[in-house]
Amino acid sequence: MTGKYEEQIGGELITWVYEKLCNTHFNLSWDNAINYKIESALLYAAEAALQFAYVQERAKQAEEEIRAAMQKAMKDSGCTHVAGKEFSVTLAEKKPSARVTIRELVPPQYFKTPDPVFDRAFATAALRKGIKTPGVELDNGGPPVVRITPKKGT
Repeated sequence: MTGKYEEQIGGELITWVYEKLCNTHFNLSWDNAINYKIESALLYAAEAALQFAYVQERAKQAEEEIRAAMQKAMKDSGCTHVAGKEFSVTLAEKKPSARVTIRELVPPQYFKTPDPVFDRAFATAALRKGIKTPGVELDNGGPPVVRITPKKGT
């Protein structure tokens, strides 16, 4: 191995890689050794990315499980708010919102333009005011949701 490679790429580590890969095990040229090392690094990075994706997915599942357990415990105990040092947890009822039951019966003012898209906020507001609207009704709001909010300044 010539001295120019040691200076350009990084001294002892490169010398060791060259000796191990090129001279002993694989009988590779210098360029092939570098390509092999780059491919190995890319494979290692890809594996690390897959492991990270798995950890993220497990963290998301754990968060959902924790929220469900907290929701059940708070609902069963009747406790709707817990304040911690760095967070607060609130069990909040979801407000009912409008859902279309028969689209053809819904008046045109309940749709946004240019494309006729159902304006859920407009319909929900009207139904909450008691305005009867054909083809639209309020849902039951669904189960209570757990909101975890950090305290300011933490």
